Amino acid sequence: MKKFWIGAITLLFFASCGKHYTPKPYGYFRIDLPEKEYHPYEGNCPFVFDAPQYSRIVPDSSRNAEPCWLNMNFPPFNATLHLTYKPVGEGFNLQNLQDDTRRFVMNHTIKAQEIIETPIRRYEDRVHGVMYELTGNTATSLQFYVTDSSNHYLRGALYFNAHTNADSIAPVQKYLSYDVVKLIQSIRWK
Repeated sequence: MKKFWIGAITLLFFASCGKHYTPKPYGYFRIDLPEKEYHPYEGNCPFVFDAPQYSRIVPDSSRNAEPCWLNMNFPPFNATLHLTYKPVGEGFNLQNLQDDTRRFVMNHTIKAQEIIETPIRRYEDRVHGVMYELTGNTATSLQFYVTDSSNHYLRGALYFNAHTNADSIAPVQKYLSYDVVKLIQSIRWK
């Protein structure tokens, strides 16, 4: 009987040393990213570009919207790329438009950890500008402007339609940044 109790206690001892419960850390939902496919967007505006298949391009419906202000909506990701077009020389000075864009970007310095400026130079297509990547918990993670320096000016700003947490939106932000770069690389003036 003594051997039975020693064996039972030894078995219980080893059985109790198995798994220990540890709480799981908070996680985020898995995001399925669609395959990259693009189609040309040719509206009534003086520019054309390649847009992702999973986006919807609609005219800006805000009260102050002007012709050729567009919203490229990304319904699967609850995000919007706001595009605003201004004709240079028709009461709009190129330097003032560039300064406005820079001011809009710098308004995010309170929350931004870093703002990375990347020059855009496509001389053969007369497309020049700057792309701004903002890191941290900012309202926008990417802004840009492109121009031909004489007639056209297009500004873009990517916003998520929800409270942003840099860690949770990082995969989607990176995914959509590629689409914005594709737009910049494919834009042509009419």
